[in-house]
Amino acid sequence: MMTLQHQVPVLGQLRPSTDRERDAFIDLVRSVINELDNGLSRCCQQEISNTLYRYIGENDQLKRQQAPASPTPSTSTQFRQPFQPLQGSSQACSAM
Repeated sequence: MMTLQHQVPVLGQLRPSTDRERDAFIDLVRSVINELDNGLSRCCQQEISNTLYRYIGENDQLKRQQAPASPTPSTSTQFRQPFQPLQGSSQACSAM
């Protein structure tokens, strides 16, 4: 057990730098949102969610373009339906 405890911190340091960069950004977002007023925090979360879903859709399109022309049923990838943000929901946050 002691050996495993010493290996875990080392394994964390061996992660690719892009993972560390992403983790640092996620930590930044978390710390900023935690300091926002509740109303602003909800608006921020909504805008971030809309942006994330847009990029999820773009990522799915890239995967579709890279997929083989006629995938077999066992290798076919399931893609999400595009996210449609609620109408007028971001306008409510803009009014704040």
